[in-house]
Amino acid sequence: MSPRTTAAGRRRLSRTPAYAKRDRREVFEAVGVVLVILAGTGIAIWAMRPGGVAGRQPRALLLGIIAVAVLLVVGRLLVGPGRRFADRARVGWAIALGAAAAFTVVGAALWPGGLMITEEQPLIVPDPLGGEPPPIDADAPELEEPDLPSEPDAPVTDIPPADEPPPAP
Repeated sequence: MSPRTTAAGRRRLSRTPAYAKRDRREVFEAVGVVLVILAGTGIAIWAMRPGGVAGRQPRALLLGIIAVAVLLVVGRLLVGPGRRFADRARVGWAIALGAAAAFTVVGAALWPGGLMITEEQPLIVPDPLGGEPPPIDADAPELEEPDLPSEPDAPVTDIPPADEPPPAP
């Protein structure tokens, strides 16, 4: 094969790099997006753990998610390409942040039934094996307490010594 017929051979002959060089701004945007995704995933896992914020205050968490969505939508509408604040991104995002904060305050004040849950709720931990807990039977006999000596040094009479075999049933 001739060096001119393969892509690597053509690159060597023309002395162009094998990859497209990225601008510093593109690299920072990509790293920023990755960090936002990682932070969002970490916060979601933290909020949804047993006993986490999502279980204790689901309405407040929902309002927070809606507020972030409002921030992103309003920001995109103001700062997007061809929009009014496209050349002044900081001003546009500041306005979007103010709009999201105003929405959050109004939403919290008008939330039906109140935003925060104030009564203490029991922590429900799911069974790791996935089974249902056994029903409590009121007619079940009580478990018997073992016969323990009242004095700490007294020998226990129910346990045979280690050197003699247990009695046959």
